[in-house]
Amino acid sequence: MWVEFEAAKARQKQQIQRDLVLAWHIEALQRQKKLPALEDLLRTRRRQTVGEQRAMLQMLGDQLGIPLRKRKVKGKVRSK
Repeated sequence: MWVEFEAAKARQKQQIQRDLVLAWHIEALQRQKKLPALEDLLRTRRRQTVGEQRAMLQMLGDQLGIPLRKRKVKGKVRSK
């Protein structure tokens, strides 16, 4: 139950941060004499690498006290 509470708290914090960033961008755009091109505003960010995704999962696991499971390597035979 505690993990769900922490997840809900983190989700609420992210929503507040998202709303603050949105408000900041709205205000910044209103102050512009000329708006930037829509394509520039809608440009997507680069995708996270697998290493970045693993690092993020490790960080979240450490914060929530949930260890990550080790992945089994397929097709490799362990030598004794």
